[in-house]
Amino acid sequence: MGKNLLINKALSRFVKPKSIDFEMLARTGSISNQILDELFEAVEVIGIEKTIKTLQEAKMGSLLKQDVNIDFILNAISELSGVAKQKILYGNDRSDDKKIAVAVSVFVIKNEFNYSFTDLKRIFNKDQSALCRYYEIVQNLSKKPKTDFEKKLDGVLKQMNLLLTEKKLSDGNKI
Repeated sequence: MGKNLLINKALSRFVKPKSIDFEMLARTGSISNQILDELFEAVEVIGIEKTIKTLQEAKMGSLLKQDVNIDFILNAISELSGVAKQKILYGNDRSDDKKIAVAVSVFVIKNEFNYSFTDLKRIFNKDQSALCRYYEIVQNLSKKPKTDFEKKLDGVLKQMNLLLTEKKLSDGNKI
């Protein structure tokens, strides 16, 4: 498969293929061109799905190295909810367990670190409105949960708050 055809196919989901001058890109030899070359070579070798997953894992690894407390929160919520960390960050299923895990993660990270929804977009594979809805699920939780969903959400949130308090005490009130 020709390189231009591969590039057209890969980018067709994002931009109009005719809007890119591939010959000009090849002549410039810019860093952007080098990045695109590496990216498309990776897509050819390992496929689109594995390339996307690898990029997501690298991005998450980089973000977690910047703030180990976010990693602590995600791991704790994963353990409390029974939802894998990767599914919390990138999963598309609509199960109640995943909704609870994402909602508590968004709520805790936003409140503990004063992150904006724009900041949270860099962590979670969600748009700003979805993150806002997840946040509101926890924020609007009644003091006396009635449904099974609300009871489970309340339980995970309380356990997470207890873990955060313990961590703050052991770290000298720093998180």
